[in-house]
Amino acid sequence: MTANRPLTLESPTRTVNFAKILPLFRPTSERGIASGRRRAVHLQVIDSSRKRFAGLAPAPVPAPTAMKLIETEEFSIPKVTGVLSRAAGISELSATGSAHMRLPLGMPRFVNVATLKRMLKAKRTETMLRRVGDQWEVCEDATQVDLLDDSVEFRLGAVQIFS
Repeated sequence: MTANRPLTLESPTRTVNFAKILPLFRPTSERGIASGRRRAVHLQVIDSSRKRFAGLAPAPVPAPTAMKLIETEEFSIPKVTGVLSRAAGISELSATGSAHMRLPLGMPRFVNVATLKRMLKAKRTETMLRRVGDQWEVCEDATQVDLLDDSVEFRLGAVQIFS
C-alpha cells in the first residue's frame, strides 16, 4: 500500500511554447477552501391556484390595434406607339395610355432602365425613350433613371425604329 503524502507546490520543471507548466493540484490548505458540509436547501411546492397568489399573476397584454398604412409614392410613364427615325428626324408617337406602379418602401432613388421596365411589367419588345431637346433617344438597359427628377421626360412602348 502507498502512504498518503501531502501535496506540495512544486516549481515548474520545463517550458513549452513560452508557457510554464504548473502543477495541477495544490494542497487544500493553500486553496483557501474551508472544508465543511453544505446546508441542505429546503424547497416548498406552492399550489398556483390559491387565491392569495392571484394578485401576483401577470397582467393581460392588450390586443394589438390595426396597423396604419404607410403611403407610398406612385410612379407613372406614358405609353406610346409609333415610328422613330433619327436620320430623317421623324418621331411620330401617339399616346396609348400610361404605365403605373407604386414605389416600394426603401426603393433607391436611381434605378437602371431594365429594372424600371420590369417593375412596370413592360414587354420585352417595348422600348424606353428619353427626350433630349426636340428628339427622342432610345435608352439602353444600363441607363440610370432618377425617379425623383421630373425634368426628364420618358416614354415606354412598342416603337418601330428606322436608322
